[in-house]
Amino acid sequence: MEFKKLTIENNNININVEEEKWIRIRHDKDLEKALEELGNLPIAKRAKEEYRKRHGKDIQIETNSLAVEISGHVLPGDVSYKIQELNLGKTINKLMEEIQRHTDIIDCGEKEVDGNRFIWDMLQIKPLIQDKREETK
Repeated sequence: MEFKKLTIENNNININVEEEKWIRIRHDKDLEKALEELGNLPIAKRAKEEYRKRHGKDIQIETNSLAVEISGHVLPGDVSYKIQELNLGKTINKLMEEIQRHTDIIDCGEKEVDGNRFIWDMLQIKPLIQDKREETK
């Protein structure tokens, strides 16, 4: 799968919007930097704009749900790499690899194709949605 570099206010993320009903974002240092500087909401908005530009229509994912899903994959992924560094044995390392398999690429799909969309929809609560640009005003 190919990812395209998408610039959001001097930050880059790697995104794939080629497949209808899906936005895929690579969890890497670029994404972590963008989350730290911008928050998850501007990233979600820009990803949806990129999808619209590619497909000529909106993806049927609420912006806040997408924002929460992005952050909801980054933290467990980061924690799994830190735990793996502790080298707590094969079983723990295999479990951490399984977590990473689900968090290295953030697959965000519409309800009809993404079985866990309801989780992110349910978690659309204010403390989990960040626009750090607004916080500094």
